[in-house]
Amino acid sequence: MAPARGTGAEVLREHGRTGSFAPVYYLFGEEEFLLQEELAQLVESALGDAERGFNYDVVDGAEADPKMIATLASTFPMMAERRVVVVRQADKIRDAEILDPYLDNPSTTSVVLFTARKPDKRRSSHLRLKKKAFVVEFTQLSQGDIPRWIIGRAKSMGRSIDNEGAALLADYTGTDLREIHNELEKLFAFAGERATLNIDDVQAVSGMSREINLYELHRTLGTKDSRRSMEIIARLMESGQPPIRIAVSLGYFFINLRKMADARRNPGGTELRFPPFVMKQYRSALAHYSDPEIENALIRIAIADEHLKSSSLPPAQIMHFLIASILSGEGNSLAE
Repeated sequence: MAPARGTGAEVLREHGRTGSFAPVYYLFGEEEFLLQEELAQLVESALGDAERGFNYDVVDGAEADPKMIATLASTFPMMAERRVVVVRQADKIRDAEILDPYLDNPSTTSVVLFTARKPDKRRSSHLRLKKKAFVVEFTQLSQGDIPRWIIGRAKSMGRSIDNEGAALLADYTGTDLREIHNELEKLFAFAGERATLNIDDVQAVSGMSREINLYELHRTLGTKDSRRSMEIIARLMESGQPPIRIAVSLGYFFINLRKMADARRNPGGTELRFPPFVMKQYRSALAHYSDPEIENALIRIAIADEHLKSSSLPPAQIMHFLIASILSGEGNSLAE
């Protein structure tokens, strides 16, 4: 039986809806939130709660004997249409070739799901599964993709959020999809029965105001508005915003700015995908920052992050020096 080929998480959901399951899946990638979410939905679709007692096994590939995995997968289901076996850390299976006979002729009454977060793509276990299973890779989203993901996630949860609200939420949370999902749930609870959310809702839940927020800090830093940038960072610190989160947000901003600068020099390179109003902000910032200044900003952010985690200096002082050094394009006493 030739292995099926996966094209994405939407295909897994279609399998769950139709009940047309592949006998063997291989789900891997660094975007663990989506991987685990799709895995759970697939298991739920393949096996009801009442059937799990005798028909559901979860094993660790780093510890399990491959013969035992094959035996579990070959076992006939008890009082159910099928059984499900989940093998975590599948890339760590030793003597993976022992599974070849099963993978070449898998049971038609079992669904076996191999998963791995960051597999060594040179290992035989990874190569075997890619060749013989239904494969879906969950790649980590870039910061530029996050606002679109937020809009799509809100839609899947029966709500909508506007572009500015999604962008601010992305700045506030970074790329951790689990945290973003949790923040969306907070937003929906805050909004009550309202179906549409906006930037005001994000600001209210995050504790930021329309004038004082991370998006506005990016804008004022991008135009090198020193007075306003220093005012915003002071207000953010006073309001209790976590300084690490602010530093991470600034890191994403200047990393994306560097990507924009690279894209200008190499117009045939990787296409950048940002919402139009965010793209406008980055284009404006590029008029104020040279390549060395962008690199300086990234260095200063890394230094500030280190001090926030290990120094006895007050966080407000560290963040003040960080903003000053970004605006001046020079180092500061924290780096000495």
